[in-house]
Amino acid sequence: MVQVEENRNACPECSSNIIVHDPESGEDVCGNCGLVLNAEVLSNKITWHPYNEEDKRQTGSPETLALHDKGLSTVIGSENRDAFGRKLPSSKQFEMIRLRKWQIRSRCNGSYERSLAAGLGCIGLACDKLGLSLLIREKACLLHQKAAEKGLVRGRSISEVAVAALYLTLRENRIVRSLKEISEATGVKVKNLTRCYRLLLKELDRSSPPPSNSPVGYISKVSTKLQISGELQGDAIRLLQNIKGGCGGKDPKGLAAAALYIVCRDKHAEVTQKDLALTAGVTEVTVRNRYKWLEEMAKEAA
Repeated sequence: MVQVEENRNACPECSSNIIVHDPESGEDVCGNCGLVLNAEVLSNKITWHPYNEEDKRQTGSPETLALHDKGLSTVIGSENRDAFGRKLPSSKQFEMIRLRKWQIRSRCNGSYERSLAAGLGCIGLACDKLGLSLLIREKACLLHQKAAEKGLVRGRSISEVAVAALYLTLRENRIVRSLKEISEATGVKVKNLTRCYRLLLKELDRSSPPPSNSPVGYISKVSTKLQISGELQGDAIRLLQNIKGGCGGKDPKGLAAAALYIVCRDKHAEVTQKDLALTAGVTEVTVRNRYKWLEEMAKEAA
């Protein structure tokens, strides 16, 4: 919104005291003659990309630790078209291929950056397969960068150290993912994964947190595999948190599957007891017994 202020420095052109301040452009303009009095300020105005009206963007993606250069480098696209959308001639296409190749080489200047980029790529693929959030990916990438700075990757498999950093991040954030599950998703053997995990604990001076035994931790794991919505996950978590006296002494996997079955049944979501039991690693009898117990506890709490 344009602001009109008076009793400020007079305009040197017409001696008017009416000064108009535009917060978008950051300019102070005389309200009488239109003279720009102050233009050497930062502008908060949004500048959209001029070549694409449908997908309006500003300057690119934000800074991220998931890339070795933090996403600040320039990338030459592969469309082979100019600013007007016209196809480039053959001579220009070959030139762009050569420039694109050298641009990729310049992004990873040296063995350290190449190995770091490979390790962060392994973490990104593992997070996609395991259905992990962007926050966990960022934390795992930061931990892997610390390991690379201390030289822990040298002489070892890049993927093994990267996956070990991801597993340590999951343990620290109390997210339930087993060694076997991570090994199947990444192709890293459990023996090598545990060896690199112990190495990170020792060299980075990290403590080994105990594995999470809360049924809430298994909600996300089961829901990701069965593609259950976030709204139903929240309902299942609230159902478990409202149980008086807690859920101690009960198998957390069975409780998680039973809570998800109750909320899916109430919201008419097509999820069966068999699917939940197979995903959680329990039997259908366990799911039935636990959901009956949860219903009784919910009635007592009400």
